[in-house]
Amino acid sequence: MQLNGTLQFLNSKNMTEAGALDLIDEDGDFSDVEDRRRTDAMLPGSNRGDISARSTRPEIRVTSVKFSPTANAFACATTEGLLVYSVDSAFIFDPFDLDMDVTPESTLAVLKDGEFLTALVMAFRLNERYLIHKVYESVKFKDIPLIAKDLPIIYVEKLFSFIGSIAMESQHIEFNLIWISNLLTAHGYYNCWFQE
Repeated sequence: MQLNGTLQFLNSKNMTEAGALDLIDEDGDFSDVEDRRRTDAMLPGSNRGDISARSTRPEIRVTSVKFSPTANAFACATTEGLLVYSVDSAFIFDPFDLDMDVTPESTLAVLKDGEFLTALVMAFRLNERYLIHKVYESVKFKDIPLIAKDLPIIYVEKLFSFIGSIAMESQHIEFNLIWISNLLTAHGYYNCWFQE
């Protein structure tokens, strides 16, 4: 062993096709806490196990790293999932955009079930103007305050832009004003989407 406690030479008897036996987490498969406790490693009269045993974190493998064109952010595909790092503090990442179940048909099915917020978010993710317009006008007056309050902040600017684009040709002036009023009431403190 070296001075820092690591092995200088790897013992090949502990190697398998999946890697070193010491790095394989065998306790994670057990569902009960009692099963996860290893009775053979516990000291007599101890509830915490063998204090002399070393505990190490499992290795995280990175399979890919991609940088943004502006060099403000980068993403890593790891064994722990997709990790996104950004210099920008106002960076908002919505991983639901990567879902393959978001289709116009599924959006209309969700709208038919009366889940207006989910349908509106799905329509914005698809970015189809006709679909956004259909979902927007399907929302009932009494549901607008609740939907405006629960709308994720990433879609507030998009909804304002959409309302602004249809306001001149729309006959539903009061409907649009109720939306705007409730969006400002719920998200008025968040001023980042006013900056250009």
